[in-house]
This record gives sequence, structure tokens and C-alpha cells, in this order.
Amino acid sequence: MVINVQGLSSAPVNQALDKGRYQVLIQGAEAIVSAQKGTPGVKLEVQVTDGPEQEGGYSPVGKKIFPVIYFPEAEGQGRTIGLSRLKKLCIAAGVSPDDNLDLSELVGKEVVVRTTQREYNGELQVEVVDYYPVKL
Repeated sequence: MVINVQGLSSAPVNQALDKGRYQVLIQGAEAIVSAQKGTPGVKLEVQVTDGPEQEGGYSPVGKKIFPVIYFPEAEGQGRTIGLSRLKKLCIAAGVSPDDNLDLSELVGKEVVVRTTQREYNGELQVEVVDYYPVKL
């Protein structure tokens, strides 16, 4: 049986976003603990609302990514980097970076993310490395 699937031949294959800056809408935020080391963190669900055309020639708008910010409990560089990244996210989203952070306040906010790519288990994945406020 042959079926006509318009656009199948040119559809992107679950590709990681190109390196760059993207405006995103935060659709979810939850506290997590890593399975390997028991490290606390925050997992976000964000959807791209604006960004540059990708190398494959498609628009990134509508693509979802799931950045995670870990902040180890032990003092050190990892904790400092994680807390700094979480604070930048809060400031970019207009949420007060209080010690008792209500993650639900992040949901519905738009921010700009800067991404890079890294290989994980032989597959390219997007990594969010910074957060900025949306410039109107």
C-alpha cells in the first residue's frame, strides 16, 4: 500500500537546535533529583517562539526543549554555576530569585536562551547555557 504523505521527504529528523539565541515560552518547571548522583535541580519545558532558521532550512518555532539546571548540595564550582544559572533565569523571567523559589511563577514567562550543542550517547543534543530577558 502506498500513501501520500505531503512533506515527509523534507521533514527534519528530531535534530538538535543549532547554536544560537532563541526566544522561548516556559511551559513547565519542576524540581528534580538526578538518578545517578542524587543532585537536586530544576527541569524546564520550554517551547521556541522565535529564532533563526536552522541549517536544515526549517523554522525552530514550536520546537520543545527540556533544559535542566543542577545545583549540587556540596559547596563548590558546580553549585555556584548552577545557582548562578538559576538566578539568571529568574531575573530574565522577572521572577524574584528568593531562597524559597516558587517554580510555578516561571511558567508562562518568556525568556531568551543561548544554546550550544553537545554529544551524549552518540547523539547531538541542545544545551541551554544562558538566559536573558526578552527585549521588547
